[in-house]
Amino acid sequence: MCKKRIHRLLFLQLCLASVFLHFACNLSFERVSKVATLPTLRATPREIELRGALVDVSPADTIVEYGFLLAIDKDPTAFEPDTVLKVAQGAFTEPRVFSERFPVAALIGVKEKAIIARAYAVKSSGEILLGGVERYVLSFGFVNNVNLTPTSLSFDIVLFFGDSCKANVLELVGSPYGVLLGSRREVTLLNALDKREFVIGDDELLACLSASALVKQVSFNNLKPGTLYFLRFYRVGLSGVPHYGEPHPLVTPKQ
Repeated sequence: MCKKRIHRLLFLQLCLASVFLHFACNLSFERVSKVATLPTLRATPREIELRGALVDVSPADTIVEYGFLLAIDKDPTAFEPDTVLKVAQGAFTEPRVFSERFPVAALIGVKEKAIIARAYAVKSSGEILLGGVERYVLSFGFVNNVNLTPTSLSFDIVLFFGDSCKANVLELVGSPYGVLLGSRREVTLLNALDKREFVIGDDELLACLSASALVKQVSFNNLKPGTLYFLRFYRVGLSGVPHYGEPHPLVTPKQ
């Protein structure tokens, strides 16, 4: 009796195993083609390095084009983007990460600073796949209302603060920044002839939180006529280490 029961149990197990193998062999997991918009690694007032990915490509699909849709202050769609940035065309059947550097000036003027990006892919059937939306608000500054005489220089610094300042807005309080005046290209805090320094406070925090412009007036006097000078923006980090921008040459007029 025991042997018969054992044989029956073994037979039942074999039957169940064969049924499981039958379903397992005929079971298919459907892969769906997807595209994703990845966070940018680099965003400056001059250019943005956009990143996207073909997360998966179904065996039944072929991707014939992929890239990015760009817009200002709105959700870009496949139908009404301000700019379509094609990264590649062809026949793609494997997942891949793609990126493209885009010059900001090609899309927006100096006063615009909010850019919306969305990765897209086009199937061979014509169907358009869209990734999620990434929004970039850039921080930058420029000089306006310049008045240069043989012995003086005055101008406005117009500053825009981007999303990065919101992440550590409280830590920025008390950090100095400003502009240096020097006689050599690599002007620093140690060799500057003069400087105009500001400290991040309530005005800067309000501009950061509201993504609005902040204007600071700067003037240098007692300059020499017909002399080459260099201006350079700087800020001092939380660790006390200064960070410098590119030097800008200027020559005072002769009297």
